[in-house]
Amino acid sequence: MTTPLLILAASGCGEPAEKRSFQVPTNLCGMSVEPSVLEPVLPGSGSSLDMTSKSKAVGSTHCTISVDRHAVLGAISEWQWDASVREVAGSNPYLSLGKHVSEDGTYAYSEQGGAHLVSCPVAAKKHPGAQLYVRILIYEGGTRDEAAAKRLLQAYAGSVAASAECVGSAR
Repeated sequence: MTTPLLILAASGCGEPAEKRSFQVPTNLCGMSVEPSVLEPVLPGSGSSLDMTSKSKAVGSTHCTISVDRHAVLGAISEWQWDASVREVAGSNPYLSLGKHVSEDGTYAYSEQGGAHLVSCPVAAKKHPGAQLYVRILIYEGGTRDEAAAKRLLQAYAGSVAASAECVGSAR
């Protein structure tokens, strides 16, 4: 009588991790952002990336990036009256606020995103007394990395501040 030979295979051992097969965009909600700044907060795997936005107008942007139909990142620009960066950042239920606030009070961030005050003199004329804020929201599925969230927040804020809507167009 022969003894049957059992071969056990450990699942996942030695198999390569699933890779990202989508292209990292060169913009975030119509604002130029280097892929190297956006890439670290996106999931390391997935096959498709979609960016949807109800509006790309400065001050009323609400844009979502989804990977494989799962929302992983949000970008918002909004006018606020009498609000501090802490209050704006605190309006995001996904953002743990006690982490980092800049000394000058212009931005706050954590591994879940942040909020940044943006200078926008041209568009501000249409919103007397208001201040423009941008927010980055990193949802479940996005990579939680404080340094990467800060870089993305600053890059997005800088791109919004440099936009034609904020500084005017060259004539």
